[in-house]
Amino acid sequence: MVYIIRPTSGLCNRLRVILSYYEKMIKTTNETMVVVWQTDNHCPGFFTDYFENIPNVHFNKNCWDANFKKIVKGEWKYTYNGCYQEPNYKPDYSHLKLLPHMKEIIDDKKKKLNNNYIAVHIRRTDHAKWIKTKGKYEDDNLFFKFIDENIKENQNIYVATDCLKTYAKFKDKYKDKIKFEFHKIENRWPTVTSLKDAIIDLFMCANANNFRGTYYSSYSGAIESIRKTLIK
Repeated sequence: MVYIIRPTSGLCNRLRVILSYYEKMIKTTNETMVVVWQTDNHCPGFFTDYFENIPNVHFNKNCWDANFKKIVKGEWKYTYNGCYQEPNYKPDYSHLKLLPHMKEIIDDKKKKLNNNYIAVHIRRTDHAKWIKTKGKYEDDNLFFKFIDENIKENQNIYVATDCLKTYAKFKDKYKDKIKFEFHKIENRWPTVTSLKDAIIDLFMCANANNFRGTYYSSYSGAIESIRKTLIK
């Protein structure tokens, strides 16, 4: 059986789709998965430019390229096309392995923080307006409180956010404990963060000594899941 998956929306929505259906595949058929990873404004980069390939998974940029046609022959339909995980199988993020050049960047950043830091992920831009309608918006003071109550002597702070104004506010408050500048802004809706920088933030937060994320953010959820794999 060939699983044909087209994950949509942002990076972490796509990851949970792929990894949950991969769990179903290896536990029920143990055969092959074909992923159609189409780059767009929500996810402006290709999986295998940053991650190692996953065993028995073939990544394609569209469903009409030669590689796709070589694996998927004859009539076909998507096993799943969307942004939600397989309901009966949890994604296992231990299958997610960075390519050497990405790991080198993250290891260098961790070294500059003396491998001793806490992290926050503060989702703003497109997410903030939506979450306010749910009455679950978390203002900056909640993240300040987390940092002030949990930071230990000589620890640094890593701030992952999609908002320059938010980053500047934290940089102004904590000054030299935040060692890096805000990522270069990408002129792209709905996010200002490149896929490469989003992946760097993801793993920097996952490797932190302590972490606080944003309510109902798939990105924060992925960080928490990756953190669990690192603790094993």
